[in-house]
Amino acid sequence: MRYRVAFSRLLNGVVIVFTLAYAAAVAITVIAYFGLFGAEPTPFAGIFLIPLGLPWVVLPDMLLPSIPDPFPAVWAFIAPLINLGLLLLLLRALRRWSARGEA
Repeated sequence: MRYRVAFSRLLNGVVIVFTLAYAAAVAITVIAYFGLFGAEPTPFAGIFLIPLGLPWVVLPDMLLPSIPDPFPAVWAFIAPLINLGLLLLLLRALRRWSARGEA
């Protein structure tokens, strides 16, 4: 039973770190894309969102190779939210399992 609580706390920490990393990546992307605070605008502005959104980021390229231009940028913002949702579902299931006391 103790390992369930410990794993739940660990997963809760992972969710918090992932959420903070996503917020930082979005902030860096917006700053780099629009050139805020004296930063030079760069075409690689969303590079920090891609690892957070794997494997969902590459899914549109695999399914539809000729996607209109704004969709990949929007998808790069949305894909990490899928991973965050999956982490939250896993955390919720673990907490329910831990509360029931099943083996």
